[in-house]
Amino acid sequence: MDSFEQIFFNGDANTRSLVAQFEKMQEEGSVIFFSQEQLNALLDHYDNLLSYEQQLVLCDIAAELYPYSTQYLKKNIQLLLIIGDFPAAEAMLRHVKTLSPNDTELISLQADYHLQMEDAESALKVLEAVPFGSLTKNDLVEALLRKAEAYELKNAMERYYDATLEAVIAMPCHVDALSRFDICVTQLERFEESIDLHTWIIDQYPYCATAWYNLGNAYAATGQYHNAAEAYGYVTAIDDECEMAYRDRGDAFYELENYRDACKQYTYALELGFFPDDELFYLMGNCHLQLGNLKDAISCFETVILKNPEHHDAHFCLAECLQTIGDYDTALYHLYTASKLDEFNEEYFSALAEAFEKLGDFSKADLYRSKAAKLLIKDNAGYIEDKPYNEAFVKSDGLPLNQN
Repeated sequence: MDSFEQIFFNGDANTRSLVAQFEKMQEEGSVIFFSQEQLNALLDHYDNLLSYEQQLVLCDIAAELYPYSTQYLKKNIQLLLIIGDFPAAEAMLRHVKTLSPNDTELISLQADYHLQMEDAESALKVLEAVPFGSLTKNDLVEALLRKAEAYELKNAMERYYDATLEAVIAMPCHVDALSRFDICVTQLERFEESIDLHTWIIDQYPYCATAWYNLGNAYAATGQYHNAAEAYGYVTAIDDECEMAYRDRGDAFYELENYRDACKQYTYALELGFFPDDELFYLMGNCHLQLGNLKDAISCFETVILKNPEHHDAHFCLAECLQTIGDYDTALYHLYTASKLDEFNEEYFSALAEAFEKLGDFSKADLYRSKAAKLLIKDNAGYIEDKPYNEAFVKSDGLPLNQN
């Protein structure tokens, strides 16, 4: 079992035994009878591993064992849509429709098929035939979210907003509805309305973490960083494993120039992540830089560059730190690297000019200052020349292309 599977392995000893039996059956080409309960446990296991191939195999087995059960046929359609096998998904939809023509979940799958094909009109036609009054609240929300997606495809943005809003009002704590609404709000920049709606939701459901998170996003987008930090704090109090809330709370603290607390939040987010995040190290490095903790800042920026050598901002910030401690040679290398990675950043060339001036090399300082001035003029004029960087110009400055 690889490390990824170890992280996500879901289930008790019975599930592990089932998995072993199933995979042995595959190796030997034998046939084993599985109950529906056992099939469901296996499907859940491979769903957690995002193993679509194994789930499809299980759906085929289920179709043979339980030919009149639409549960596994519908699961098969979902998987076919995920992997992009649209002809097979369409054929399966037609087959299931003959078995269960009034199945509301099947109607949603039909809409999903049309949405995947980017056929918004057909998706809406399917959804408009649904008797919404007879749906459960959850099915109603799912149908409304599909309508929202269809309207977005049509670029009917007001209807897109209305459909997502209707889904949230139908089930105020439905995570998918809230997440979709937050995306819609960001696209349409309707943040004040979002603040009002989520305040209303929280008054009724104070432990709805997603509502608090959306409220924090709306506050942050409108520059209300104190309120944003408070809202994200409620998210982490309710769900102490919400990595994004820690990260976004860190951003709010950073905007408030509370770098110490910002760094703490970024550290919490980093500890929760399955894999190290170079951007979090970069944010932490900036906090340490603002706090004057040069040693920690250098360590963070070096970590970023180790993980992502093309992170030009990290090269630039590391150069700033190195100049402060007097290591101009290494600082020049990182400034030069930053300027190579982002060839139209005036700030990098200005910093190179200042660095050479401090070293007394005024000719190179003038060279880079001229380059920075040209970029600034072009940028202010509203355009940047779309041409490759002049390698001869860079090489003429005498800086090494590599540093050992």
